Amino acid sequence: MKRIILFDDECIFCNQAVHFILNRDHRELFYFVALESEKGKELKEKFSLPPDVDSFFLIKNNQVYDRSTAALHVCKDLQGPIKMLSIFLFVPQFIRDAVYNVIAKNRYRISRNLSECKLPSKEQRKRFYL
Repeated sequence: MKRIILFDDECIFCNQAVHFILNRDHRELFYFVALESEKGKELKEKFSLPPDVDSFFLIKNNQVYDRSTAALHVCKDLQGPIKMLSIFLFVPQFIRDAVYNVIAKNRYRISRNLSECKLPSKEQRKRFYL
C-alpha cells in the first residue's frame, strides 16, 4: 500500500529529508505531496488538518501521523539500518515530539549549512503529486 508524505517544499531541510527517503525506499512505498500544492490542500481538508500547518505528515492506511510519529513510521517502512530507529515509537510521544519541535523550530538555521535543494530524478518525479 502506498504511503503519502506531506512536506514543506520551501524548506531545504525538508527537501533533504525527502531525498533521504527516496534514496532508501527501494520498494517505492512513499509518494510525496507539497503541503501548499493543490493536492496538499485537498489532503489537509480531507483529513481535517489546519490550513496553516507546516509540519511533516504521513498518511498510511487512511490514518494520519504527524511529527515524530510520522518520521518514525517512515523509518519503520524503509529498508536497512534506518529501520531500527522505529524502536523509539515506544518512547512517549510528548518526549519524542519535544525533540522533533526543537529540530523543526531550528530547521531554517540548520538548513543554512545545506547548499541547495536537489531535484528528483526523472524516475523519482513520478512519486510526486502536484
